[in-house]
Amino acid sequence: MGSIKEMTETLTEGVSLARSIAQKAATRAWTRVLLMALVGSLLMGSYCAYLTFSVVDYRKKADDFFSEYQLLHKENLDKRVLDYIEICIDAQKSGDPNRDYYCNDAVTFYKDALQDAPFGRVEENIRRSAYGAMKVEMAERLRMTAIERTKRNTPKLEGTSEFLLSIKGVFLACSLISIAMFSTALVTYKLARSKQ
Repeated sequence: MGSIKEMTETLTEGVSLARSIAQKAATRAWTRVLLMALVGSLLMGSYCAYLTFSVVDYRKKADDFFSEYQLLHKENLDKRVLDYIEICIDAQKSGDPNRDYYCNDAVTFYKDALQDAPFGRVEENIRRSAYGAMKVEMAERLRMTAIERTKRNTPKLEGTSEFLLSIKGVFLACSLISIAMFSTALVTYKLARSKQ
């Protein structure tokens, strides 16, 4: 209940301050225009800052979603290759009549998955029909995907802190501070003048 009372008192003080500022501004045309411009600038600036922050946040979430989708797609394809290699190995051990069919698919999928691999072991593993080595390499790719996912979850500055530390945030803060300082100088000048 204490916080509601404090909020009511703060709101009452704010309203009385705004009323006194408005009364001071009402004395001359240029102060009325200045007050109107200040209020408009603050409201429009806040609106634009909020929209900018919302769009940046949406883009970041969309990028994160798409990156995660790509990782899941890559992981799914790699698991499919691993499954075919395991079926091939099992079929060879059991003498399954479809072993050539399974192994041909395993080799094709393996070659497609590792076509961009920097090492030359892919062709050697295929030439030797080293399905165990293929399985190890595919398991390695799956572990690398898990490492990549963990690396993406590195803590970062986000939200308000990121915005406030950006060039736009610093510019906005400096602008608001300048406006507040100018307003303070203007109000105190007016008060001093009214007492004379």
